[in-house]
Order: sequence, then structure tokens, then C-alpha cells
Amino acid sequence: MAVFTRENRSARVIASEPCTVMLIPKQQFLGLMQSNPRIAHSLIESMAKRIDLLNKEVTQLRQKQLDQ
Repeated sequence: MAVFTRENRSARVIASEPCTVMLIPKQQFLGLMQSNPRIAHSLIESMAKRIDLLNKEVTQLRQKQLDQ
């Protein structure tokens, strides 16, 4: 998401088994999004689902605080 917010990357991962990682340079990634609407739509859909899940988690945590 940092490519859209213009901030430094903040995510870190540790693989639980051997894997292959692919680095896509920022400009190449943005070009791919512009030239392939299906990929852009899929990414937006995935991000929207994550935002919705986070909103629900924040709401639940806030409700727990109010209930105490």
C-alpha cells in the first residue's frame, strides 16, 4: 500500500517455509495497474475487504472499552 500513500514500506514477513519473492519496481507496478484494469480492480477489492475487516475490529475493540 505504500506505493499509493507515498510512505515508506512498513510491512515485514517471515516465511514459514522456503518461498520465492518477487520485487516489482514502483513505476512498473503502477504501469501494470494502468494497463490492466482487472488487476487494479482485484487489488482495490482486496484492499477494501482488508479495510472493512479492520473497521470491524476497531469497532469491536472500542465497544469492549465502552463496556468496561
